[in-house]
Amino acid sequence: MKKNKDITHVYYVILLIAAYFMFCFVATMTCRGYFYSQQKTKLTEEAEQIAGVLSADILDNGQIDIAGFRTDIENLNKYTKISYIITGPNLRIYKFLPNSEKSAEFLSGVNVNELINGKVGEYKGTLGVSTSPNYFIAYPLIKNDVTIFIFVYTPIVSIQLSIFYASLLVSMVLFMAFLIGYYLITVSMEKSQKPIRAMNEVAKALTEGDYSRRVEIIQGNREVAQLCQNFNIMAESLSKQDDFKNAYISNISHDIRSPLTTIKGFVEAIMDGTVPKEKVNHYLEVVYNEADRLNKLGSSLLELSKMDLNKKELKRESFDIVEFMRDCVDSVEDKCRQKNITIETDFSDENIYINADVEKMQRICYNLVDNAIKYTNNNGKIKVCVYTTDYKKAVISVEDNGIGISEEDQKHIFERLYKVDKSRGADKTSVGLGLAIVKEMIEAHGETISVISQKGKGSRFVFEMPLDTY
Repeated sequence: MKKNKDITHVYYVILLIAAYFMFCFVATMTCRGYFYSQQKTKLTEEAEQIAGVLSADILDNGQIDIAGFRTDIENLNKYTKISYIITGPNLRIYKFLPNSEKSAEFLSGVNVNELINGKVGEYKGTLGVSTSPNYFIAYPLIKNDVTIFIFVYTPIVSIQLSIFYASLLVSMVLFMAFLIGYYLITVSMEKSQKPIRAMNEVAKALTEGDYSRRVEIIQGNREVAQLCQNFNIMAESLSKQDDFKNAYISNISHDIRSPLTTIKGFVEAIMDGTVPKEKVNHYLEVVYNEADRLNKLGSSLLELSKMDLNKKELKRESFDIVEFMRDCVDSVEDKCRQKNITIETDFSDENIYINADVEKMQRICYNLVDNAIKYTNNNGKIKVCVYTTDYKKAVISVEDNGIGISEEDQKHIFERLYKVDKSRGADKTSVGLGLAIVKEMIEAHGETISVISQKGKGSRFVFEMPLDTY
């Protein structure tokens, strides 16, 4: 993780450095263009000033008033600091000018045709008249068939110095900006990656079986905070599943070990002659019952496993739930007779058709009625009801006046292998999976089951199924 973080930082540093030099280059080019543009405007204005003064010395007959020309030149040199050269149309430098005593006789590297057409020229270099490069603006003065070229110039080194200092200043500002940007990016990355790293560490701990770890929820970023919260919910769910798995294995172990211990003990007693001959059949019956309980446990576990794999596989069909519940009640008549329990039925209609899986409904209804008989005392009463609702559902309920269920036990009765009687002594035939199977079968239909119970007064289990509307 640290290596990946370092690589990411290197990438960002390289990106910032590349961006910095690119911006510096753009800034230098911008400064260069700006300062040359400023100098061009300035030199052009100076050339126009000189042209305005000298224009008066060109006579109507096409001649130049030499005396006036010299006087104007002297005044320009006296009252201005303009650097300039004046040539004729053939680029010959006027030697009679006080400030134009140049070693060269002609300017070189100038496009005369461009100037003759009245266009202002722009040149860089020495033009053959100076030892260091200058920036020239060539301004044509054309009047009464007289053509004069005015070359106003400034040393290029002065422009370059201005560009350098301006670029240096911009570069320093950019450098500070990029430093601040790097700091902000680093802080932002650290802040955004902190919960990701924390989740990675917690996820690693979860894979190693430590379900106690949680991610700290960091406020400020709603999406990241939501991700952390959902991650913690997932971790909590895994923790509960692990606790359930451990309890599940513990309960299964107990439910398997208990009958096996009984079977082993009685078989050993029979084999070594400890059990009197007249009681052998009795103890063999106990062994048989314990073996039968193990068989039921195995069958129930297998059924739950199949349901986990095929939760959405239902063979729905239309059938009459009223007739179905009557058959269910008839099937437990013998059990009720043994405890002198009365079963009442209350159906809102003679026929109520629902759309459900018949086989699963048989398990659901039989389990609920059988449970009611099991936990109802002798001479007790059970009531089975079916009625319809306005929202196209059939409500099925099984109610008894038996021992009831405490509020704490009501929270867990639909869990696998959970038994209200913790000692497993009240009901030797129960494996603690009946209500779990009922709940999962009902949920496979997209419905839920609820229980209303009071300790010592009885229980009422209620669930719904969709009516067949076709």
